[in-house]
Amino acid sequence: MNNSLTSEQITNATQFREFLRQGLAEMDRLFALMAEDQKEIDLLAASSKANLLEIDVIQERNSKITATLKFD
Repeated sequence: MNNSLTSEQITNATQFREFLRQGLAEMDRLFALMAEDQKEIDLLAASSKANLLEIDVIQERNSKITATLKFD
């Protein structure tokens, strides 16, 4: 919020409305950033879940192979 009003600078209703407008605009900007972050988090979570499922398949395969080996 560059060049924004501060509460100490507000002396009339017009300035107060501008102060509120700037605050709401900043909130909208931050909500948009949070939405973008959430999309990335969701993609990473899905990728992690897929990787964990693949690891489970590999571990199962390794367990079956190990069970057939004889160690003396």
